[in-house]
Amino acid sequence: MAMLPFEVVDHTADLAIVARGGTLAELCENAARGLFAQIADLSQERPLGERVEIRLEAVEQEELLLAWLRELLFLQETEHCVFTDFSVRVEGCYELVGVAQMGALLADEPLTAVKAVTYHDLRIVQAHGRWEVKVVFDL
Repeated sequence: MAMLPFEVVDHTADLAIVARGGTLAELCENAARGLFAQIADLSQERPLGERVEIRLEAVEQEELLLAWLRELLFLQETEHCVFTDFSVRVEGCYELVGVAQMGALLADEPLTAVKAVTYHDLRIVQAHGRWEVKVVFDL
């Protein structure tokens, strides 16, 4: 049975996902997919906009993942869009170069307002060649 790239998990007050990947870069891509699948229905056809490149550095992998998701959330709020596809490279120790494909919001599209990506329970685990992280979003 194939592993899902992310899944929604029960959380007491907010929303949480568990993202998975074969590499740290893939884990970052799938965490972003999980975030935006909670914000909007990404299965709907939508006009595509520009591709945005994001470059980040951090001192540890959890901080890098958090910075990536926070930057995407900031851009979603300020550019009034959703992101539909992601490509990430992790260079050196903790340098991320990511590209995110913007998608237009649809008329009267209901969005879930995610206020923040939190540090709560954030810990990247690598075991048996797979990476996994639980990410909690403040709604």
